[in-house]
Amino acid sequence: MEKVKLPRKVAEAIESLKTDWYTNSTILQSLFKEVWPDPHAPYFEALIEYDNVDKLITALVVGYEIEEEPITVTITPKQMENLRSYYSKEPAEYKWRIEHTLKLLDIKIPGVNA
Repeated sequence: MEKVKLPRKVAEAIESLKTDWYTNSTILQSLFKEVWPDPHAPYFEALIEYDNVDKLITALVVGYEIEEEPITVTITPKQMENLRSYYSKEPAEYKWRIEHTLKLLDIKIPGVNA
């Protein structure tokens, strides 16, 4: 059997639980409880909301990969101003690094690369 593709939110919930000493078995057992320990509740809620128990069980048994999905980046006006300020103080020979990074991310910031 090949690995199951899971949404990022579900895969991250599983990984977060595993860092807190949960195993595949204890995750499955805990899924069917209605109350979870407070710090873990958001992770279990993410698994319950996924609403595909068969796929979730298969993922825990054979493994999983994260589904490819676009990631949205939000840059606030304050962050743009901070970057413009940092960019303006950089020596010319180093500015290309910032410009290249923004180009790779397809981000345009007036006063830096737009």
